[in-house]
Amino acid sequence: MSIKGYKNAFWGIEPSKELHDSLLQAVLNEENEMKIEDRGEKRVKRSRRVRARMIAACAAVMILCVSMTAAAAFDFNEIFQGFFKKETVVEEEGKNEVSAVPLEAGDDFLASAGNVIQEETVGNGLKLTLRGTVGDGNALYAALDVETEDGSPFSAEQESSVQSYRFEEVMLEGEGIGGDGIDRCYCGLERIDDGSVPGKATFLLSEIFENDLKGKEIKMSLRNLMAESNEIVDMGMDKTIWELLQEFEPLEICEGSNGGLGIGMCTEEMDADGNMERHENFMVEKTDKRIAFSSQYPEARISNMGIFRGQYEDNLIVNLDFGGEFDWDLLDQKSLIVMDRRTGQVINGNSGAMAIGNGAEEDYFPGMEGQADIVGDDYVSCRYCFNDISESQAKNAVFALGGDGSYDELFGGEWTLSFRVDYEDTMKTWELQEKAVVGNIEIKKVQISPVSAVMEFDILSDDTVEFDDVSLKLKNGNQVKWNAMSWDEEREEAKSCRILWKSVVELEDIEGIIVNGTEIAL
Repeated sequence: MSIKGYKNAFWGIEPSKELHDSLLQAVLNEENEMKIEDRGEKRVKRSRRVRARMIAACAAVMILCVSMTAAAAFDFNEIFQGFFKKETVVEEEGKNEVSAVPLEAGDDFLASAGNVIQEETVGNGLKLTLRGTVGDGNALYAALDVETEDGSPFSAEQESSVQSYRFEEVMLEGEGIGGDGIDRCYCGLERIDDGSVPGKATFLLSEIFENDLKGKEIKMSLRNLMAESNEIVDMGMDKTIWELLQEFEPLEICEGSNGGLGIGMCTEEMDADGNMERHENFMVEKTDKRIAFSSQYPEARISNMGIFRGQYEDNLIVNLDFGGEFDWDLLDQKSLIVMDRRTGQVINGNSGAMAIGNGAEEDYFPGMEGQADIVGDDYVSCRYCFNDISESQAKNAVFALGGDGSYDELFGGEWTLSFRVDYEDTMKTWELQEKAVVGNIEIKKVQISPVSAVMEFDILSDDTVEFDDVSLKLKNGNQVKWNAMSWDEEREEAKSCRILWKSVVELEDIEGIIVNGTEIAL
């Protein structure tokens, strides 16, 4: 039931005259009984029984009254830590400024779109409470409270690193939740509280879905609460990367043929000076060798490595076989990096890691058939490419773990919460009588709610579909910008773009929508 329905269910409820009178009489009888100075055992016991009945009846009315009061003044925005905000114009020093302020308690949109959940699970040192959701048929928001069971802080760094906390994996499962018949999807949670309460945090789920989830039963699975550390971990190497390179044959490029190096894809990006940089990503075949390289992770092995001299830069290529604690999960938490062992300086600018298998190598890497790196759901090896690593750098370099963006596990384990999505429809639909042409797309239908929108369109040419900017134009001249967008140009049926707004809008205030600079009146 939405919070609006919850309010309506209690609206106008009050005790009947009979209940009111009987409660009043019980109170008066109790008072009279207490005045009688008969200390007999029967009188004492009777007095206690009457008092118990009276207290229970009064408590029932108090609970009813409190429930009515709570329903009437419920602040659903408090569940979301003031996340939902509305832009208002305020006058400051003689100028009108736009400011975003939290919605008021009992806001009509949240009352309709909100659904109180209060689903809890406890284990592995944490208590998780899914407090509520907000939905509109396109977007789904969920507020999750996470607390330590004993009330202790998550870590000593809590106050200075509030936004660094995350779950390593968050998965939603339910009918059609992934689109195209897929019933699961991975998603992320953003921490939205200020960290003022030790050992307690509120995380926000904010996702766009192709299917309407109203009435659907959803399961949320979470794994490992992490905190960003940026720590560099020594792997205990007694040889340099250059010394390890000597164990393998030099790499030879044999693009499109068996053996050697399979070229993957080339990407280009702009550097800080505005120059275009080209990065070549590739993989090498495994060899029959398996060389241990780390005393910290003695079961890890290198099965091939070398330096590829590219057109624009040299690249260090490494095949890693997992073993023991050295696995894909570890490398997801703490990336493999290249470090100068003399200075401790990280010398690789960027790197890429990839695991192949299940036939992918046949399409992308000729000559690598049968080298699958996936066994069931587990990865057994991966291939690393470190950009801009030369032979001279490799002579004093070693591998390490961590650095910027690495995480430490604070609470290991898995947690599962189940809930039912519910809300009242807040979407308004505009069928465009004259379809609006924007670039190579023709917009034919727009659906807008206070927090999101869906645009349906046809593609007019083979050019790539791009949405550089989408915003709402309000009647007062202000605009509400987009916060997130997604679109799919591959599907054969009607194409659509899905949008989350930066702030909550009043539908009656909308004058039009602006797409890539083109204004469409609504």
